[in-house]
Amino acid sequence: MSDFRRFILRIVDVLGVLSIFGGALLFALLGYAVGETTGRISGSVGLGPVYFVLGGFIGFIIFAIPAALMFSLSEIAANTRETLLVVRQSRIGSEGHQIQIAHANEAIADAVPFIDITKELSKEAVEVIRLAKEAGYEVAVSQDRKSVTIRRGRLGASYASNAEILDFGRVKGLIG
Repeated sequence: MSDFRRFILRIVDVLGVLSIFGGALLFALLGYAVGETTGRISGSVGLGPVYFVLGGFIGFIIFAIPAALMFSLSEIAANTRETLLVVRQSRIGSEGHQIQIAHANEAIADAVPFIDITKELSKEAVEVIRLAKEAGYEVAVSQDRKSVTIRRGRLGASYASNAEILDFGRVKGLIG
């Protein structure tokens, strides 16, 4: 994510926090005014501070809910951009560079679902598939190329990431 985008998101986050406290203060002052007016009309004294606290609480809730939604969307945007950056970086550059990135982000990259299984299988997953074929399993790539089905007889399962294929290999004792 560019520095300018980060800067804008931080400004939005700061304004969100300020709006929560500003809204709470505004509602507290309005609550105090309503409490004093109600007290004068009904003849009760001292309702202003009670309505001040009540108004502040209501204002805080009213302004905190949209701010929480905004903060959530901001966090999702940041996380999505970081994930896409990792995926894009792993697909560009020299092969040596790709291997370095793959090792640095192995836990993330292996768990990412396939976009095209024919281009994204790790060497370890290819080895598991080879060993599964030797052990009598049938292996087939789905039509959309997003998963591989490994079966023996009627029983089988589809695997949509390198991590799932490696787990299959470990469970079946094909790899250590």
